[in-house]
Amino acid sequence: MKRFLKKTLVGVIAASMMASLAGCGSSSSSSTSSTTSASGEEKVTLNVWHQWATDTNDLKKVYEAAIVKYKTLHPNITIKTDTLDNAAYKTKINTSFASSTDAVDVFYYWSPGMVGKLVEAGKIMPLDDYLKDGTLDKIVPGSLDAFKFNGKTYALPSFSWVMSLYCNKELFDKNSIKIPTNYDEWLDACKKFSAKGIVPIVNGSKDAWNACFVYEALALKSVGAANENAFLSGKAKFDDPGYLDAAKKVQELIAAGAFGKTTLGTSHDEADAAFLSGKAAMRIMGSWFAGSVDTNKDSVVKGKIVAVNIPTITGGKGSDKEFAGGFTEAFFVNNNTKHKKEAAEFDKFINEAMGNGADEISSGFSGWKGTIDTSKQSALYKQVAEIVKTSNASVLAWDTSLDSAKAQVHYDDVQALFGGKVTPEVFVKTQADASK
Repeated sequence: MKRFLKKTLVGVIAASMMASLAGCGSSSSSSTSSTTSASGEEKVTLNVWHQWATDTNDLKKVYEAAIVKYKTLHPNITIKTDTLDNAAYKTKINTSFASSTDAVDVFYYWSPGMVGKLVEAGKIMPLDDYLKDGTLDKIVPGSLDAFKFNGKTYALPSFSWVMSLYCNKELFDKNSIKIPTNYDEWLDACKKFSAKGIVPIVNGSKDAWNACFVYEALALKSVGAANENAFLSGKAKFDDPGYLDAAKKVQELIAAGAFGKTTLGTSHDEADAAFLSGKAAMRIMGSWFAGSVDTNKDSVVKGKIVAVNIPTITGGKGSDKEFAGGFTEAFFVNNNTKHKKEAAEFDKFINEAMGNGADEISSGFSGWKGTIDTSKQSALYKQVAEIVKTSNASVLAWDTSLDSAKAQVHYDDVQALFGGKVTPEVFVKTQADASK
């Protein structure tokens, strides 16, 4: 299986930003159906799955607006949408595709790691036969890399993301604490905020991927993008001493009170709410969070937040020009769909609509060329964009690079590390064993 080479991500995301500047309620899914309309057009029902489950999710709103538009363009096609939150959604995909399911036609997922096994098993339909209409000319160069396997294209890009450290500047200024640029300053800031009774970093570690963001951020700065990408692509072992150093730093931050009193007791949504209500000094999150800071109706921190790259580690191999993020998520077509042409056409439409729509609302950088409305983009989102413009290397989130079994081990081990159930040394050994 050809794995995604991540070295070009920085240029790809930067190109996507430049191109942008230049340029359905949920229901239970059922088997795909079709009849004939009075006009003679075949009436088709496509079942679509995604993971934007809450009505307050801005990406869900982008999706629903896109569906309304699609229905006006294709009145003979009905889109039935089914949604679940992140963890439950991943479980549903794994369970459904363990057999030859026809309950879904088009579904949202992450590549290359999670999708790789489905491609190997013949579960996903390649789109190449449906891309001879000029569609590829509309796509930012390089943004397809995560969706290609063995020379075939299995999805089109939607939008990319960038991990940042969001800092409540008002809290930093009021308490005379410096926004950190290196790990020592970061640890010091955490100790000072904790001593004042302010949660330094609110982290939704009850949801494993939030905990993984912390470890992966530290690993990137300790190991460096080149070494980390080599490991994630299967070209290197999990034996760089920087992985152990990152695990030790996770527990050092915990001991300093960096995550408050309940290290594993806060969910992702609760962490977002705490930060937006001004109850925490920092939040490690993807670029989609930038839009929420300024547009969420419950946010009291609009105009008070700055976004910076993850602090560097003295002696570490990672630099301030490396970041976590890239193109990884998209809609894919079930190879078992009964309406391949209609599903492929919808897949092209929805990926472009989500890419441009996410960019317009400050949620992610589009993988499509052309002009978008930048009037709604927040100043904070543009700060995140600057991180990319000054960078030269990046790494995808591990759960999207590793296959689902290895990603689950990573989830479990990082939460065990956060909960103090394993030592950093045991954590590294378990991760190394799982990667063999």
